[in-house]
Amino acid sequence: MTKNFQILQHRNCGFFSDFNLIVACLHYFYNNKHEKFNIHWNNILYQNGNENLFIKYFFELDELPFFDETHHAEIFGGNLFKSTNDHEVFLNSHLILKFYKYFENPIFLECMNNCIKNDACLGIHIRGTDHYLHGELLDESFYLNELEKKFNSYPFKSIFVATDEARYIDLLTKRFGNLVTYNNNIARSLSKVAVHMSGAPYKEKLITDVLMDALSLSCCEDILITSSNVSAYTLMINPYIKHTFIDKHILYS
Repeated sequence: MTKNFQILQHRNCGFFSDFNLIVACLHYFYNNKHEKFNIHWNNILYQNGNENLFIKYFFELDELPFFDETHHAEIFGGNLFKSTNDHEVFLNSHLILKFYKYFENPIFLECMNNCIKNDACLGIHIRGTDHYLHGELLDESFYLNELEKKFNSYPFKSIFVATDEARYIDLLTKRFGNLVTYNNNIARSLSKVAVHMSGAPYKEKLITDVLMDALSLSCCEDILITSSNVSAYTLMINPYIKHTFIDKHILYS
């Protein structure tokens, strides 16, 4: 008899740290043919109430009358994503998201419709703020040199920058001028404090902010990416995109 599972996700981490862990749980349910499950996701860093974020940012669930087992998400999903993953992980995650109709989620569709889409665009994701806690950060000159080398290797027309730290926008704009594009009107940190830890009053806007950056990155022709949960999400959305990890030593969670 199929068991009814309840999965709880209440870690209060970064949005995609939570999101990707839940995707890993969906891997488990899909691979083990478990159809009866409920996932309850709260994160006080991104919400003021007790709304189930899973229903809003993934899909609606049929409420189960009882649960045979209750587990935290780490039990089923904690070991899937690593700092360096085989491409198969992202490809399988894409197929699982498609199976569960994530690509029909209204917020996903709205952000995808509004994100930046430039022809022949080279994207770069630089994770700043507290990312040093996961490993030694590369020098700024390394990012600049790698970006310039890649840009000159192909007739790219523009550069898209996804980052959580405002200074990287300034750094790349000074080096590449009008070639640089980025999402305006989203929150970026002016310090080493992560945006979601800054106590911003507009909590849920932080979700659409990071979605816009990650989805814009997924629409580029080629990307240079930092080992992070944002990059992992980008490769789940578009596992066929050309990409290069530029700091494989980073260990994120």
